[in-house]
Amino acid sequence: MSNIAAIIRNIFVRNKSESIVTVLQKNMTAPTAAKTALQHPSIRNRIVIAGQLLPDFSQFAFTQTNVNEIWSTLADIVYLNDVILLLIVSFSTIPIARLIHRIWLATPQTGDDKKQGNEGDTSTENRFPGSFTFSVAQSISHIAKITIIVYVIDCVIVVLYGAGVKFVVSDRDLSVKAAKILYSTYMALRLIQFKRYLIGHAVNRDPDKLEKVIIVDKIMDTIVYAYLALHILNTLKIEVSFLSSLFAFGGMGTLIFSLASKDLAVLVVSGLALNVTEKFRTGDQIRLGDSTQGTVEKMGWLYTEIRLGDDVIVKLPNSQLSGQRMSNLSRLSKSQVFQTLRIRYEDIDKVEALNADILAEIKESCPLAITDGTRPFRATWREFKDDHLEIGVDTHYNTKPACNVYWDNRQKVLQAISRAAKKNNITFARPKYHIVDQTYES
Repeated sequence: MSNIAAIIRNIFVRNKSESIVTVLQKNMTAPTAAKTALQHPSIRNRIVIAGQLLPDFSQFAFTQTNVNEIWSTLADIVYLNDVILLLIVSFSTIPIARLIHRIWLATPQTGDDKKQGNEGDTSTENRFPGSFTFSVAQSISHIAKITIIVYVIDCVIVVLYGAGVKFVVSDRDLSVKAAKILYSTYMALRLIQFKRYLIGHAVNRDPDKLEKVIIVDKIMDTIVYAYLALHILNTLKIEVSFLSSLFAFGGMGTLIFSLASKDLAVLVVSGLALNVTEKFRTGDQIRLGDSTQGTVEKMGWLYTEIRLGDDVIVKLPNSQLSGQRMSNLSRLSKSQVFQTLRIRYEDIDKVEALNADILAEIKESCPLAITDGTRPFRATWREFKDDHLEIGVDTHYNTKPACNVYWDNRQKVLQAISRAAKKNNITFARPKYHIVDQTYES
């Protein structure tokens, strides 16, 4: 207890140039034997925190002299008029711009707005956040707020420097670096916001290009953020040579990395090509060269998911999609129904009447049929076969293929062919199979 009382007494009677931490260091020393033991190299090397806190924090001590110096420096660098001006610009620019927009720049109210009274003013307020006036006022306000932040950083640097904190770089360089990083980050974010504003207008003019615009938006975001990161690293003077060391594995390591990333790069490039060229979009029904047909469920950077007719989801690599023939059935406006008929040789004299009746029945029952000559609309005797005559019915229609309307129309075509055959008392020839009896003698 006597030691504690002595320490408290020494704190109150200390010199003005001494801090409380200094007094504590002088009075809270370890006994001589313990102090000698702690100074032994084998023990000192094992100590991380014990006995180190007070010496480390002593450099941050605030004495009366330090406080006076800090206050004097702040009084020299801080101008009250600057601070007041920045505060006014920061928090009054947008209200003033709203008032100007309401009085001079707003669209005059119509007769209906005047009858509704305050509702016209409400519509004017709703238009202000998306106006050019608001964008300019918001930018000015944000720049002023960033300037206030830089002002505060300058003051903090002065306080820390006066407290004895030693910076790796000069205090002026630290303030300049902070200002560059803040302003550069803000300009990058504003650039991204302006880019998306332009993209929004482009999508409004042509909504079909939404997916292509999304890809372009992501690529541009990546470029802006990458440039911002490099600018910050350059401002902080951070060496990026470690990136070179990361990939400098040697000859064999580089070869392994190249081979491992080859397929991934091909998938990514193929996915980017599919999205940019817009061969198909999500929801389109496509048919591939290998007879795969289904609806596009999801388009990714590496794979594309296709839902088949039995609701099975097939995930195909983008490199495989970009390298084969493809038909986008959703973008077609016309379709074809082609049928091959097998007629018996006994009905050879009825073929001409049958063909005419088939076309007449199709034209009557299928209003979507194209009969103006721009597409084939015919039923013709094509060939002599071994056991039948072959007739081809080739007709086209104003409907997309592989949709409900198409399948309903196709059924009507088959029914029309059946009615024409019954009208002419024609029975279609059935395929003949030859069974060969092979007897083997032992």
